[in-house]
Amino acid sequence: MISAVTISDESVVEVTKAISSGTAENGVVVPTPETRVFKDQCTYCFHTPFFAGGLFVCLASYECVCIRHLKAFNQLTGNNVFLQIESHKISSDGNSGKTNKESEGGESDKDKDKGGEPINKISRLAIDQEKIEIKDKYSLISVAGDAVKRCELSDDLDGNLLKACQFVRDATSAERLQLLQQTGDAWDGEAKIISKHSNTLHQVEGKTVPSSGWKCETENCDLTENLWLNLSDGSIRCGRSQYIADGKKCAGNGHMQSYYDKTRFPLAVKLGTITRNLDVADVYSYDECSNVLDTNLERHLLHFGLDPATLEKTEKSTIEMELDINQKWEWAACQEDGVNLEAKYGPGYTGLINLGNSCYMNSVIQTLLMVPEFRDRYGKDVVQLTRYMPFDVIHNDFNAQTTKLVHNMLSGDYALEGSDHNGIKPVQFKRIVAGNHPEFSTGRQQDAEEFLRYLLDKIMDHTQNGETDPGSAIRFKVEDRFEDNSSHKVRYTINEECVLRLPMNTANRDPTPDRPDRQVIQMEACFEEAFGNHDIEGYKSPVTGEVKGAKKRTRMVTFPDFLVLQMEKFTLTEAGELKKKDIEVQVHETIDLSMYKAMGIQNDEELLPEGADEPIMKLPSFDPAIVQQLVDMGFSENAATKAAIEAKKANAGAENATEWIMVHMDDHDLNAPPVPIAFDPKTNKPLPPEENKAGTGGSATHQSEVNQTYLETICSLGFTEHQARYALRKHAQLEVATDWLFNNGHEVPPEEEEKRPGTEKQEHSGDTRDAQTTSRPPKTYRDGEGQYELAGFISHIGRSPHAGHYVAHIRKEGNWVLFNDEKVALSQQPPMSLAYLYLYRRVDAPTP
Repeated sequence: MISAVTISDESVVEVTKAISSGTAENGVVVPTPETRVFKDQCTYCFHTPFFAGGLFVCLASYECVCIRHLKAFNQLTGNNVFLQIESHKISSDGNSGKTNKESEGGESDKDKDKGGEPINKISRLAIDQEKIEIKDKYSLISVAGDAVKRCELSDDLDGNLLKACQFVRDATSAERLQLLQQTGDAWDGEAKIISKHSNTLHQVEGKTVPSSGWKCETENCDLTENLWLNLSDGSIRCGRSQYIADGKKCAGNGHMQSYYDKTRFPLAVKLGTITRNLDVADVYSYDECSNVLDTNLERHLLHFGLDPATLEKTEKSTIEMELDINQKWEWAACQEDGVNLEAKYGPGYTGLINLGNSCYMNSVIQTLLMVPEFRDRYGKDVVQLTRYMPFDVIHNDFNAQTTKLVHNMLSGDYALEGSDHNGIKPVQFKRIVAGNHPEFSTGRQQDAEEFLRYLLDKIMDHTQNGETDPGSAIRFKVEDRFEDNSSHKVRYTINEECVLRLPMNTANRDPTPDRPDRQVIQMEACFEEAFGNHDIEGYKSPVTGEVKGAKKRTRMVTFPDFLVLQMEKFTLTEAGELKKKDIEVQVHETIDLSMYKAMGIQNDEELLPEGADEPIMKLPSFDPAIVQQLVDMGFSENAATKAAIEAKKANAGAENATEWIMVHMDDHDLNAPPVPIAFDPKTNKPLPPEENKAGTGGSATHQSEVNQTYLETICSLGFTEHQARYALRKHAQLEVATDWLFNNGHEVPPEEEEKRPGTEKQEHSGDTRDAQTTSRPPKTYRDGEGQYELAGFISHIGRSPHAGHYVAHIRKEGNWVLFNDEKVALSQQPPMSLAYLYLYRRVDAPTP
């Protein structure tokens, strides 16, 4: 549907004469204040006004097309009057010809660090930029068959015609308005939590701390670097020794940690990181086990005579050192920094321009292009697909926008050697695929694994009978075998998955030979852990009545064509933060999972009776050290245990437990034994509140009765209030609700859906696929032998999956190729051991 067009320049009289010969309905429609103007990107491809020929805005529908699709648009609609927009960038020295990324608002190379990521992802420092002026040229166009005539705009034009042209020229584009409505702050700095001690810290009187000349006050330790000031009593102690570069550690004997163990004074600030800008000061909370923000740090420092305005930064913070030793190393390794990479061009090698923390989306899309069903489903010509769609529907239709993206990525039109217009900017696609999702619709960084799950569900929702669902090549079934240790009777259940999570157990790790501060784990050990037996303590046999526990084991029922593996690289700290484990994986490019094939019930096995899963009754988890500390203070063991349980729920420590006891001192049952709660025997997790009314685990489920402290804690992790409430109504305990959100957050329905159970609200009025009325095909699952070969992987750089940067490495035509947003190049050193997600292709899967 791409046609060559020859434009002849004519006088205003000739063009207006040609226009007047057309009918009113396919000529000019006078715009109203509500008229939306599309003028940033062609409806069918990713050409912009900066491409040769510019864009043509239809003065009847106010849609736009590029010169390649002008004839097709005219033939489909009959509309024949357009305003042509051609844009050029002129630098301060008068030169033009800037790159496509600069022209379209993307980042130029000078705005990026050498890893290719926008500098303001790491820092908000202002960057001096060359003054650039954009020159727009507007022309009136008349189309009549093969005759395309053009003239310059003139005040002599007919009143309605001139009004329409001026309206297009002055209007903010519909694409930009939609983007502004959806995108918040796009910077993904890794925010610290606000310390719970900020407003309650008790400070001892009497000590004044000098503004310099510090040394560790521990006997026989005279260290003068890596020093920390305890904000409770002003004591100065050294921190722990840690790596600050390859093979190099900073000085430190860990005396502040020992001081905390002795005094329980929780907050300390690193001397040498204190300046007028207190946001960069390194504050650590020992009982929260995290770097934190002290919102009253200035007051706490002035208490000891230290004025932040007079101090200068002389040392790196802990986070800066982590960046130096881990993130910068990861950044260089994952992006192959320092290696001379050969750029790749042509069909299938099209990069995706970062829209502001959209690298998670870019990496997933590039990886899915390895799946033939994904390419076949969405690689069609978008003009043919949408020829019967109203244009307002095209802009809001998931299948149309996905087809537009994939078709143009595969075309090679935006991966031409020597071109200034390489790379695609998928603004419309991101808007449509994200919809009203509380996370993906924002400009913040997201978890690539969560987005992959979400996208596969979205594709399934927009698949009708007769259409291929690409997810069928990725989804698989797993078999969970549950065995009662007392009766040895079993139960088998079948579940669906699209990602296989692999644990990275501490017991299976070894130090890396060249990086003693990092650890390595064999992928075989991860599989053994994932498919091994897992003990469930406290299970009471429904057959014998004995409490001997149970065991659970998982096997693969089907082996999909493409298997996605997720390494469990992130762990939840006691402070409720997601933190990355510095672990590498010894990866094999071929794996055999045949030994983990599900066999079903065996002849010598007997099934547990239906409904026989009695819940396990036991106390929630708690810290015995807190119990002992409270008992030493004179409280009963029962009261101390209850307080420790509540502290564990809040991810807090002894101070929180003490406060809980003080609040409940008048409770008549404070010293009564704590009541066990019911745990699911299969998952070993507390039952939902509606099924668990006993003991400290019982909780109301009404929205207004959600624990506000828990709600605020979960929201501080980056979840919305709606997500937090939904999780807490399912699981009243903080730890369980948080864990559920991290693993199942994609299951939280949009707020509108929850208010109207049984209905699904369309995200865009133009989307023709209503979830209740669309006839969807049944889910199918591929199967074959268990041998796989590595086809691609996605690496993450940063401390949290919701921050940092993602890149993809894909095996194409026998070579590894790096997809780093819009940069596409042959890989020289693919960092397989650092990946977060792996894509394996089954060896016997059909090839296209």
